[in-house]
Amino acid sequence: SSGINAEYGVVKTALEKSHGGNKSVHVLANDTDIIFLLVHHSQRLQNLQFSDVWVHQIWGIMTEAQHKWFLMTYAFSGCKTVSRIFGLVKMTIMKLFTDPKNCRT
Repeated sequence: SSGINAEYGVVKTALEKSHGGNKSVHVLANDTDIIFLLVHHSQRLQNLQFSDVWVHQIWGIMTEAQHKWFLMTYAFSGCKTVSRIFGLVKMTIMKLFTDPKNCRT
């Protein structure tokens, strides 16, 4: 075992291909962990595609609050190798973090 999970391996390979000068890198997967990691890295890379969507376009339509809380959402929501808060999925956690009525000053 290499010590990395499959999702990380897919994203790592996609990033290596993207940096390697490929015109576009197309990732076919049905996994929210993969899309979260690809969207995070899409800020720098314009040639990543997840299924039929250019990943940088997802980042482009997100709000500033979603950008701010993106990695925290990923960390709190867990994945196959990291525990998560019981009963809460990624999008629910993102809504909790980014809803102004949940923010206190």
